[in-house]
Amino acid sequence: MQIFFCLAKKILIHILLQFVIFIVIIGIIYAYLSSYTYHNISIEVPDLRNLTVKDAVKIAGDRGFKIVIADSMFLIDKPKGIVISQVPEPKQKVKPERKIFLIINGYSTPKVSVPNLEGLTLRQAIAECELYGLKIGKVNFVPDISNTVVKQYYKGKEIKGNMLIPRGSYIDVDVGQVTNAFTNIVCVIGNTIEKAKELLTLNGLNLGAIIGDNTIKTKKDSMNAIIWKQTPVCNYSEQILTGTFVDVWITLDTSLLLNNSYKSQ
Repeated sequence: MQIFFCLAKKILIHILLQFVIFIVIIGIIYAYLSSYTYHNISIEVPDLRNLTVKDAVKIAGDRGFKIVIADSMFLIDKPKGIVISQVPEPKQKVKPERKIFLIINGYSTPKVSVPNLEGLTLRQAIAECELYGLKIGKVNFVPDISNTVVKQYYKGKEIKGNMLIPRGSYIDVDVGQVTNAFTNIVCVIGNTIEKAKELLTLNGLNLGAIIGDNTIKTKKDSMNAIIWKQTPVCNYSEQILTGTFVDVWITLDTSLLLNNSYKSQ
């Protein structure tokens, strides 16, 4: 009986020892997997949009992320090489060392075929250019009874349809008109330069000198600035010759608009 009891005791101790060893092994494995997979650890995804790829890589790397450039696209109103979008999105909680996939604005401007604008009215020519990712630049009115585009130019040289030029380029046009044709003065106060160009072109006028005040430091400032003054001045009861150049003054100081009673319509 005593021999049986001693044998049972040894077996029980052996089983307990194996159980303890099993628990220790499980604990080691769990600790390893937790450290390897960052169990219960998450960090916030940084906002990389509108940054250059170089800056995005640095910021992401400092936080333990890896960058993958997934694709590129072309947006004319964005600087080349900046981040357009990202996955995962900013402020999401993810595990460390996660990959962030970026779509960037392409470094090279794609080329498009120039449409044939001859024989189109000015409004039709503007719409046609927009379809190709192009814009109407300077409008020069010439004596002609057609009231349509008679010639088109790129960088001062006459061009025909199907020529390849960078997307977003401006095409200057000669438009026929009856001698001494008049149009209403267009008020562009309160608009950006880009919007002012559109409004003036639609009404047969040209954007003239652009004068910035001391708030304008960079090209980006000029793009974001608003027009607070123009010549000829806003006067909805008067008309001017088509093709007239309208000079504008731009600023980032919106308070200048408060002293101006004219606003674009």
